[in-house]
Amino acid sequence: MSSPVSTPDAETTPAEFLLFGNLPAEIRLSIWKNAARSARPGVHIFGGHWMGEADSDGPIDLALVPPRIQDASGVTWNWVGGNPSTYNRDFGLWMASYESRSFMLRHYQHLEDAITEEKDAGSSFSGRSHLVDLGGDHVSRVFPNQDLLCLQPLETSPGFGDLPFFRNDSPIKVKNLALEYDPAWMNGLVQAQTNGARERARADLWREDSRRGVFIRSLWAMAERTGPANMTLWLVDSSLRQREMPSNAYMPGSDDNDDTAKDPQKAEPKPREFHSLDTRCVEVKDLSECKYDALKPSTAFHFLHELQINVGFNVGWMIDRQAGQNPTPIPNGLEDLVKVLCIEPN
Repeated sequence: MSSPVSTPDAETTPAEFLLFGNLPAEIRLSIWKNAARSARPGVHIFGGHWMGEADSDGPIDLALVPPRIQDASGVTWNWVGGNPSTYNRDFGLWMASYESRSFMLRHYQHLEDAITEEKDAGSSFSGRSHLVDLGGDHVSRVFPNQDLLCLQPLETSPGFGDLPFFRNDSPIKVKNLALEYDPAWMNGLVQAQTNGARERARADLWREDSRRGVFIRSLWAMAERTGPANMTLWLVDSSLRQREMPSNAYMPGSDDNDDTAKDPQKAEPKPREFHSLDTRCVEVKDLSECKYDALKPSTAFHFLHELQINVGFNVGWMIDRQAGQNPTPIPNGLEDLVKVLCIEPN
């Protein structure tokens, strides 16, 4: 008769592996390599808290704070627990031991070298990593040249002005800035019929004390080119899923005689991807690439379409925002200012 198999429980399983230091150096190194992040672009979620008072003459800047995390236990504001950000993948190795920290310094130097080699020509962003303080003894590093910063603004008053990422003198520079899209942003959009009505509707949206208002002011800053060159503004739409094969999705009101239609002979650039601990954010270029609830036409693409057609965030508005600058190449539309990401399992 065979003996029954015993399974460890919470009372008998140690919380620490105290003999790790006795393992051969090659095994310890292999474990650290598998635990540390790779050179592929990551996803970092931050809350954004304004330092200073709205509409004041004093200094106003943005502090990156723990993001809002929702799980089965409810909503928390947490750097670590339940947070899928890439900065949580290997933060423990920075403080585990002198040996692990030495490994991390070498590892991140290799990552910086690899990322710098792939950096876009003329980019305003270096390939160096930047330290992030996660509270307590927790620190990690991010790569502003390629990683995605997902911002959750805690204050949304227009009195704070533009997010600092759109200022050339800002100490916080990121190449990929994302805001989470909410289908409720479709609610209350004006169906403006005249240029004057569209101008008033745009001004009302700019003044909104809401996350939609933060996005509109970010869109405005992107159009005025007040921030670093090569910066991309993203909307993350969790309601979208990629199709294996594009469909014949049609956006009402689009120009059927558009001469800028895609050339089937021209190779499309590979969609951008950013990887968190358990999911990836994947670029989708239009509705033909997406699965979505057709009975609820409220995706980020529908929202951007409404802004462009009915509120007047169009090519003419974009050129006007670039007064005094050379508006070349001539913009095609909002797709030049903001891109869309869906979320998929890793």
